[in-house]
Amino acid sequence: MLLLLAAIVAGIFQRWLAAMVAASCATAEKAGQLGAELAARGINIDFGVVFAEMERGLFYPAKWLARSSFKKAVAGDFAAGGRLAAYISQIQSWLALALVGLVVAAVAVTVAGVKV
Repeated sequence: MLLLLAAIVAGIFQRWLAAMVAASCATAEKAGQLGAELAARGINIDFGVVFAEMERGLFYPAKWLARSSFKKAVAGDFAAGGRLAAYISQIQSWLALALVGLVVAAVAVTVAGVKV
């Protein structure tokens, strides 16, 4: 039972990270389109306002991660958000592997414990 409980916890955390990565990728794609459209029309973007509004829509701990990325972007490190998404996706993939291992171990323990 403890292995299954650990698998559930790992699965929840893994899904949460996957949702963060998917949202980050979707936001980056939409922001790229919007930025190109505004640039073509000659409209300047106040990134301080944009980042503040984006941060307002986030819950903790995602808000902390985004705040850090926004500060780096304002300082000129435009790849910070992408690196963070890549880092989170790697953690998520390791959690998925651990989840499979926990489920297989739980099944093995259950099968070994069943006496026919």
